[in-house]
Amino acid sequence: MLANVIALIVVAAVVTRSAPSIVPSRPTTNASTARKTALAWCKHWGVEVKAGIAVLFKAVDDDYSTDNARKRDIHYRPGSKPVAPDWDGGERECGGGLHFSPAPAMALEFNGVAKRFVACPVAIKGLSIHPNGTYPQKVKAKGCAKPVYEVDR
Repeated sequence: MLANVIALIVVAAVVTRSAPSIVPSRPTTNASTARKTALAWCKHWGVEVKAGIAVLFKAVDDDYSTDNARKRDIHYRPGSKPVAPDWDGGERECGGGLHFSPAPAMALEFNGVAKRFVACPVAIKGLSIHPNGTYPQKVKAKGCAKPVYEVDR
């Protein structure tokens, strides 16, 4: 009996390791599917979406920027609509765009010394999702659809 159980465990492990992944490892290029993926991401993380705009968050320093953003002269000053000068079309998970979190406190993971938080209205159709990436809890986009505004943590 014990030998049968061990054999079953071994077979299950081999099948699991060799099974192909059914989740795409790259963002989709189909706009309709991309919107559905972005909407699903927003729903999963509790991000409110109104009229195709998701309000996402960024943890920033006193000058409304971050170490990485400052190098590219990107600031998230209230009233501004930041745009990434290095947008890569959503290909890479990190770099090549503006990065956002679903909640202010979650944005601290990417800037632990932040002094301020900004809400960033971003068009759903422009979000790049990387569900199998290192940071599935963040998204990126080329820019903000509406002016950013300061929020509390």
